[in-house]
Amino acid sequence: MATDSDRKAQFNEAYRNLNLFPLVEADEIEKFRVAYAGLTLGTLETDILASTVGDKLIFTGHRGCGKSTLLNELAVSLRQEGLFVAIFSIADMVEMSDVNHINILYSIALKLLSQATKLRVPIAETTKNSLVNWFTQTKSITYSQQLKQELSAGANFFDFFTGKLQKEGAFREEIKQTYERRISELSEQINQISLAIQSATQKEVLVIIDDLDKLDLAVVESILEDNIKALFSPRIRVIFTIPIAVVREPRLLAILESQAQIVLLSVTKFFDQIQARQPNPQPIEESVAMLEAVLRKRIAPELVEPGILRKIVLLSGGVDHNRLLNIKK
Repeated sequence: MATDSDRKAQFNEAYRNLNLFPLVEADEIEKFRVAYAGLTLGTLETDILASTVGDKLIFTGHRGCGKSTLLNELAVSLRQEGLFVAIFSIADMVEMSDVNHINILYSIALKLLSQATKLRVPIAETTKNSLVNWFTQTKSITYSQQLKQELSAGANFFDFFTGKLQKEGAFREEIKQTYERRISELSEQINQISLAIQSATQKEVLVIIDDLDKLDLAVVESILEDNIKALFSPRIRVIFTIPIAVVREPRLLAILESQAQIVLLSVTKFFDQIQARQPNPQPIEESVAMLEAVLRKRIAPELVEPGILRKIVLLSGGVDHNRLLNIKK
């Protein structure tokens, strides 16, 4: 018989499990993943494998519908298919209130070199030193010298630049001033890093950028209307996320469709249109069962009475209510 201490530990574990989202690591996906959106995942994988170098793909859907988990699963699958995949959240790289096309491209360059170093990709030392040195070059000679001095003090290269990009407005402004009229140079550095990785690994490069869909619509509009060609200029495959509101704007949608393919992740619905209008609607059992499966993977069965999981799912509507259930559609 479980003691109070055992039961407390089980509740604590369930709480941690319910707060674990999105699923990022391969072991998390293996342990907690419940299959959903298989058609969307297959479409993304097929489109990427069929694409050519330089192609861009847009992935969108409602907030909380499971895009991040799906993208991390896609990354695992495409690595098994032989691609070199670098996936990151823009929120981990740049202050979200100050994202623009320049620091997105800068983040791609930094993440690619970071990933290559982490995986010990055998890039020629002279090439790597040249690329590392490039990150310290800015429009201001004084600022460049300052960066080199700070690095010479023993700072971790990638932590150093990621920290500055995320936390220092002065650094982001310096990068913007340096490359706003030299986008081709920034793009070419990304190409050089990609070519070095591909030459060393014999794997084609794919970058996946998550959480761009969390940007304010006005920020995204500015990027798409004025700078989409610059953003899409590197000759590498990239998956971008965007807010669902973008595809509802005919003008923005036309811009996107002229430059990239768009894949939409649909939400999971509990009721069809006819049932939703009935006094006692009958839910779509497949949808309810899927979300029950999510809870069963995260809550020990002895913590809930029979039928309670179904009630939780139906009352939640399948969405995150104040992070109490963190159910992903």
